[in-house]
Amino acid sequence: FERLVDGRGRDGGGGDSSSSGGGGKVVLCHSCHIRRPLRAKHCRVRRKCVMAFDHYCPYVGNAVGLYNYKWFFLYCLSFTLSAIQWQYVAWAHQRHHQRQNAGKDYSLVAAQLWFCPFILFGLAMVTYHAQLVYGNLTTNEHVNLHRYDYFQDPNAPSRKFKNPFDKGCLNNLIDRFFPPALERHPLLLQATLDDDRPNGGKKKRDDDDDDDDDDDDD
Repeated sequence: FERLVDGRGRDGGGGDSSSSGGGGKVVLCHSCHIRRPLRAKHCRVRRKCVMAFDHYCPYVGNAVGLYNYKWFFLYCLSFTLSAIQWQYVAWAHQRHHQRQNAGKDYSLVAAQLWFCPFILFGLAMVTYHAQLVYGNLTTNEHVNLHRYDYFQDPNAPSRKFKNPFDKGCLNNLIDRFFPPALERHPLLLQATLDDDRPNGGKKKRDDDDDDDDDDDDD
């Protein structure tokens, strides 16, 4: 891990020698001054690189990445279920109110109408992120598929999309919600192994302006 961050091989040299797993070159982050692992991205709001960067969420005030994605998903799910539960309780109260011949409570009707967009937004968020989990993709990757070489099939002449991280529904769920510890994460281990290989190729230097200009919000 130290060799990955410092850019030093076993010989202590500067390390001109690596390419990361999944077919992509090792990318340097010139803001954090580290070698950025595959699927990581620099968040300009938090001013740091985030493993498996998904997006920056203004509602929670934090970047969503490898180890807090499951909590973000649960936040979206609980928010949606709470809004639906409130709508049901309001509907039940209206029914009880009408049975007492008191007519409709129009202030409550207005509140129910005001709540509808939040329910639709929550359902859209849960559905979208469930699809991402099913395919083992992040929001950033889904929006910027054309910018990442590791999603292009090298054997297809038309650069056909191919997801190297898709391991099947159950394994994708485990990979996104229960990732291994950082020091045992396959992306870091693969990058470290590549760093130890002699003549492993030259590092790719991407400017932050090219790779980090799309910090997607909710």
